[in-house]
Amino acid sequence: MNRIFTRQSQPRRRNRPVSSAWDHPGKPGMDVPAGTGPEPQHRAVNLRLGHVHLRVRDLSRSVPFYAFLLGLRLTEQVGRFAFLAFGEEHHSIALEELGAWAIRPPRRALYVGHVAFEVGDAASFEAMGERLREHQVPFIGSNNGTNWALDFRDPDQHHLQVFLDRRFAPGGTPFWRGLWYGPLWGRDQKTEGQAPV
Repeated sequence: MNRIFTRQSQPRRRNRPVSSAWDHPGKPGMDVPAGTGPEPQHRAVNLRLGHVHLRVRDLSRSVPFYAFLLGLRLTEQVGRFAFLAFGEEHHSIALEELGAWAIRPPRRALYVGHVAFEVGDAASFEAMGERLREHQVPFIGSNNGTNWALDFRDPDQHHLQVFLDRRFAPGGTPFWRGLWYGPLWGRDQKTEGQAPV
């Protein structure tokens, strides 16, 4: 007997892509030239980035990394979740423990490329480089004109970055334009440590 599936009775396929207006590149009215902002009716009202949620294997390893190396404050830990903050907010980073069985996504999977933390001056930037060396965390330093950056990995291989905004500093550039400058600190930091990939 042949089974006939209606729209209501068809088995639901998991992970089926959901179509939206953003799935159609080149759609008229969707282009945003560099240096321009959205029309007033599309501007977010009081919207800012609140926190980043990272999944990790072991909180007992990740919490000290973010607290002692990056200087975040542990505000709360409940079960397999830990929350850390830079200021008075409840958290800037949420860590969720998945366990030792957790796997990394393939290199070409769609996921967050990196999480960046900004420092306010060159002295803080240099101090962060010294702290990474002190804790033997491999990193790559780079200068793309708009900022100086230190790229490194956390214990679960999340790509992290500490950067200094250089757009309006002497020798800085207002736009990246795909160019790289250097070296940093009088030597080529791109040869130091392992490249985050």
